[in-house]
Order: sequence, then structure tokens, then C-alpha cells
Amino acid sequence: MLSLYQRLILGCILLVALVTTVSLLVRTSFVRLAALDAQVRVAETAVASLASAQGAVAHEELIAARIATGNATLTEFRNQASHTQLLLRAAVDDVALPRDVTDCRP
Repeated sequence: MLSLYQRLILGCILLVALVTTVSLLVRTSFVRLAALDAQVRVAETAVASLASAQGAVAHEELIAARIATGNATLTEFRNQASHTQLLLRAAVDDVALPRDVTDCRP
């Protein structure tokens, strides 16, 4: 049998171990949530840049159709094509995730 003092010490040690374990689990959860939040921000940026690039491609197609009917010039098409290329490069840069964002481990 354990004495009253030994039971008190054992109970305090178990309580400290329990509190430490729970705090480590909570910390790990917050670290994972922060990593997921960073991933969501990167994904939102990538989707927005891809949407703008898609709009530029659609505008380029309209200019091509206008060229076919004789209402636009080839210079206008070239300018739009270079603008579309810039937007597509920006979209590729936004889609390429940084290494630390993809790692959700603490």
C-alpha cells in the first residue's frame, strides 16, 4: 500500500503528464491548421490567377474571330497574345507551391 504522501505525489505526476500530453496535442493541431490555412491562401491565389488567364485566352479568341471577319488587326492579336503569356506565366508561378506550405507536419 502507498502512503497518503506517495499517492499525492503520484496523482500530481499523473496530472502533470496528462496536462502536458493534451497541450502537445493542441499545439500540433494548431500547427496543422496554420499549414492548411497557408495552403488555402496559395490555392486561392492560384485559382484567381488562372481565372484571369482564362479570361485573357477568351479575349484572344474573340480577337481571332474578329480578325477572321476583318474587324481587328494582327497587331492587336499579338499584343493580346503576349499579355496572355504573361498571365499564364504568373499563373504557373502561383500554382507552384512553396515546399514549406505543402508540409503539414509540425
